[in-house]
Amino acid sequence: MEKNSKLHGFKFVGDNIDKNIHPRFQHHEKRGQSLHYFHGYAVRDRIDLSILSDVTPPFHKPDPATFLPSKNDISCLSDELTVQDLARLIITNYMRFPETDSTKEDKPITTGDDDKVYVYATELLTLGLLWHGFHDSIKEGDGERIARHWKFLLIIFKVAKRYNYAKEAINFLLQLTLLSERQKAQLLWSRCVNTKGTAGENIPGDLHNEHLNRRLKSIIAGQGSSVNSGSVLRAGKLVKCIQDVCEQFEKETRHEVRSTKHNVPNFGNDFDDVIMTLSEENIFVPISDRQHE
Repeated sequence: MEKNSKLHGFKFVGDNIDKNIHPRFQHHEKRGQSLHYFHGYAVRDRIDLSILSDVTPPFHKPDPATFLPSKNDISCLSDELTVQDLARLIITNYMRFPETDSTKEDKPITTGDDDKVYVYATELLTLGLLWHGFHDSIKEGDGERIARHWKFLLIIFKVAKRYNYAKEAINFLLQLTLLSERQKAQLLWSRCVNTKGTAGENIPGDLHNEHLNRRLKSIIAGQGSSVNSGSVLRAGKLVKCIQDVCEQFEKETRHEVRSTKHNVPNFGNDFDDVIMTLSEENIFVPISDRQHE
């Protein structure tokens, strides 16, 4: 390999796929089948790995503080969510970030902890903006932002007693401290797939695999009674080609295809009513001993 040539690795993404075959008339020679396979695909890394070290650092006990949001993480997250002046005012005054030793001494903030309505409203706003930022970082394929949000999500999953999700968060953050530079870069920047070729259109790699699984299941269903292990294996090898052909055909014929996202109804009138009610109740003004009825 030339000295200045770029090195791109690959990431393998896979998931189980199950298919039950029920013949119209079952008898001792023709019974139902339950097929179980592992379907996966390989995606090319976007970043150049040639300048990164592949030496694994010596094992060490990680500092628990590396799993929790730091002052810098909170500052970066606030800047990322600040899109316009209105958002800046909301985030500065109402976002309820966890306190650290370095942030407690900054400036006193009126928390209104004795106002249950105020606390609920600000915490709900905080969670909503966190989820919005997390999904936006996935769309942009920003690995550092994704890792930053996982620190906040770890706390949320722990408090909500979603222990399996919390374990996944710890596993992801722990790998960032123990892996080599190359493996860390792959873990950060190869988590998303862009199938449309435009900015802001990334999706998680496992979600793309679910889309391919759905196409594969439709191919298997179209085989009817002739489906067998061999035909399923052939379909699995050709699913990407069939997916590209179908998308190109739909594009050239201008056939409107249902989006892979769920349809969202229009909540405009309901949203206006909710905003009017919240404004009348002054939910973002702390009032002592207030609670929901």
